[in-house]
Amino acid sequence: MPGMLQNELCAASDAEPGDGTPPTIHLPAMSDRKYRQQGYRSSNPEPRTPSPPPRPPADAPRGGGMLARHTVSRCAACGAVLPIATASLEQCPNCRAAIHACRQCTHFEPSRRFECTEPIPEKVADKNARNDCAAFALRVTVERDASPDSTRPGDIRRGFDNLFKNVTAAADGHAQAPTRRSLTGRLLVATDTLRDPRFARTVIYIVRHRAEGAFGLVVNIPLGEIPYERALQPFGLTVPPGAGGIRVHYGGPVEERRGFVLHTPDWTGEGTSVIDDHFAITDDPRILQAIVGGTGPRRAIFCLGYTGWGPGQLDAEMTTGAWGVAPADERLVFDEDPTQKWIEATTRRLLDL
Repeated sequence: MPGMLQNELCAASDAEPGDGTPPTIHLPAMSDRKYRQQGYRSSNPEPRTPSPPPRPPADAPRGGGMLARHTVSRCAACGAVLPIATASLEQCPNCRAAIHACRQCTHFEPSRRFECTEPIPEKVADKNARNDCAAFALRVTVERDASPDSTRPGDIRRGFDNLFKNVTAAADGHAQAPTRRSLTGRLLVATDTLRDPRFARTVIYIVRHRAEGAFGLVVNIPLGEIPYERALQPFGLTVPPGAGGIRVHYGGPVEERRGFVLHTPDWTGEGTSVIDDHFAITDDPRILQAIVGGTGPRRAIFCLGYTGWGPGQLDAEMTTGAWGVAPADERLVFDEDPTQKWIEATTRRLLDL
């Protein structure tokens, strides 16, 4: 056996057996294919895809493509968004449910047999009925704003500026393409065929109606009354003690925390846009200060939020018969009795435009 191994080694060597020279052994060649595979290479000549950047912390500033979050208060009965800024809100603008009720309070806990988490003198039997509980606080939650416009707040502002803040074509010299029939300065009157419960029996004053869209204010849904002092405090404006309060109206479901004053054009200031000989609109809070001081417009109505339509959207709704049109006058728009506005506007609406 040793002799056979020696003969094989000698046969594979460069020296003759027995000449005293150490043999050079040539082992049979092995394929190096395995060592040419990707995992056996010491370096990778192909470029690698760079790793994605690390995720920012949860509390980092929001990027353009991330969903925004916003605080919102919703009606416990129908889920409609409620204006948080109005503490004296009596009922939901959508379903007319009582707001100052247990179901709408932040201390109401359904998991605890529908009981209040705060110590109260006596138990409230009807959780849906209005009560005068001193511990009431409107429930406010944080939601993700997944609407298409929420990812680019600047686009909202630019769109609003183009629609509302721009001066009229006659003033700036840049004529804009008119819609088929402009409804600026008229009243939209909801008909019975309108399916959107947010606008059931509403009367909307159209501030702007152009090719790029329409903008209006609901004038017949009061939300309550707040003191002038409270309305002006966030802006650093003051009013004399005992100035009283101002009635707040639901202007529409868009930007419900933004205030607008629709008024007669006998007063103008910064942020005022004169619509016609009878109406103007202002979004500057100093108009409220002027009203308290007796130097403001002769008649006015204060609204939170507004109603907006995109290009051609209002025209399309008009073709379905959802809206009628009526002429606007000061008495109908600024009337203190909101229950009669829709009835009177319906009787005078112009069905054939």
